[in-house]
Amino acid sequence: MRRPSKLKSKNFIFGEEQLEGKMVNAIMKNGKKSVAEGIYDEAFDSLVKALYEKNPDEEMPKKRDILLKCIRSVQPIVEVKSRRVGGSTFPVPVDVRPKRAIMLAIRWIVEAARNDKGKSMAKRLAKECLNIVSGEKSVALTKRENTHKMAEANRAFAHYGGK
Repeated sequence: MRRPSKLKSKNFIFGEEQLEGKMVNAIMKNGKKSVAEGIYDEAFDSLVKALYEKNPDEEMPKKRDILLKCIRSVQPIVEVKSRRVGGSTFPVPVDVRPKRAIMLAIRWIVEAARNDKGKSMAKRLAKECLNIVSGEKSVALTKRENTHKMAEANRAFAHYGGK
């Protein structure tokens, strides 16, 4: 007899706890999860302290709230995908699904921290997230803006539609 399928909510994107796990998995290298968890904890602990020092009047922010704010700031709305029409390839702007937008945001944040050489990964990740939250110049935010600019520039090919 066939096993009943799992119920999937259409409105379900990712729970807050799952977002932390996804972030840790994105940080992880060579299957070293405990190292990645340590990096995540150290980065977001220092980030919480830095944000609290900026605004001591407000209550101390939580790690999850900061992570959510970072991800929401970086996640793209549209992206460009290549579509082949009549022997030519056109860059077509396509709306990004919510799950993909979250994963792209996490990937861009971790990638930006990895490419910034010099300090420990925890400090680089904290710096990147602090820049995102405070609205300063950030590599991940720049990547989002570039993606949106490309989609806007290729708006003429939108009628070809995405896959």
